Amino acid sequence: MVSRRSRRARTQRAGRRRPCRLESLEPRILLADCPWSGLGGNPNWSTAGNWFANQVPGEADFAVFQPANRTNVTINIRKVGALRVGPDLAVQPVPPPGIGQVEFTVQVPNFGTGGGIGVTAGSGIFTSGLGNPGAVKITAGAIVVDGPLAPAINVAAPAAPGLGFEDTGGAIAVDAGPVTVGGSGDGVLGVEGSGCDLTLGSLMIGDQAGSNGQVKLSRAQTTVGGTVTVGNEGTGYLNVWHNPATALTPVGVAPVVPSLLNCGALDVGLGPGGDGAVDIYEVGVHVQGSLVAGAGRSSATNITVSGTGPVSLAGSMYNGSPGQLLVGGSCDLGQGPGSTTSVTISGNPAGLLTYGPAMVGSGAGSRAGMKR
Repeated sequence: MVSRRSRRARTQRAGRRRPCRLESLEPRILLADCPWSGLGGNPNWSTAGNWFANQVPGEADFAVFQPANRTNVTINIRKVGALRVGPDLAVQPVPPPGIGQVEFTVQVPNFGTGGGIGVTAGSGIFTSGLGNPGAVKITAGAIVVDGPLAPAINVAAPAAPGLGFEDTGGAIAVDAGPVTVGGSGDGVLGVEGSGCDLTLGSLMIGDQAGSNGQVKLSRAQTTVGGTVTVGNEGTGYLNVWHNPATALTPVGVAPVVPSLLNCGALDVGLGPGGDGAVDIYEVGVHVQGSLVAGAGRSSATNITVSGTGPVSLAGSMYNGSPGQLLVGGSCDLGQGPGSTTSVTISGNPAGLLTYGPAMVGSGAGSRAGMKR
């Protein structure tokens, strides 16, 4: 027979059992799409009537722009969750035709997008609206440009980019993490103007097979902490160019070549079948680490470093600046089996390539060469 006393003691002990504990998980914020309507009567981001939900996107929202025509948007708020021009490709893999260009004029000193900037269709152009010398800074997470491919970029006829940063009206600085141009689709990134200053974690141009990526840096200072990859498994093109009108010096005076691209490493034609081309025209590109070209099987790479010869400007003779590719580490050309790599140094004064230990044509059946 069990006494009441022992039963009560057991009950008390059972009541003192440690309760179940639930561990809290880190908060996860899923960004909600907030489409732009432009019906607010002005171009201001802060106008609620410019958004279909009649509510200005906040730090947990994805501001989405899919205009049928050219649209001007004045950014007068400091932060949003993320920004995208075009649809979400995970939901709508084939973008609808006819998405136009969005011109973003940043009217605040600092504009942040924690979730990054994406272009999947149409194009987006960012400029400073504070006036010269007023400067704005755009802070973004990842930047992905997978919109339709614009015409080929070249010095004579620059392409209209999928994503662009221009210093018309004031300086503009961009601080971003990894940047992918032509990830799974086709993308173009253009940066124009000496007032543009980009700091990027890494730069991938032409990532996956079948993708095409093009990047043009014109008179813009760009620093990439990690690696610049031009043509991983897709096709990549990098053009670093300086306006000759601002690079000319009198004959007999050593031209000052601005270093407009500084990066940790440069890989051209990296993955299987990756095609990469790099044009350096009258500017300096400084690679802190190594240059690897033609590492992928059957990849094709082409690097051109050039400048202009003496020209006549208002009756006086001037020298154009040479292009310079300065590589701190090794210069490895044609590592991949069956890959082709060519480096062309041209111009008057001629371009310059400096590097550490070189390994040329090490892959079986690969072809690599340098022309001056």
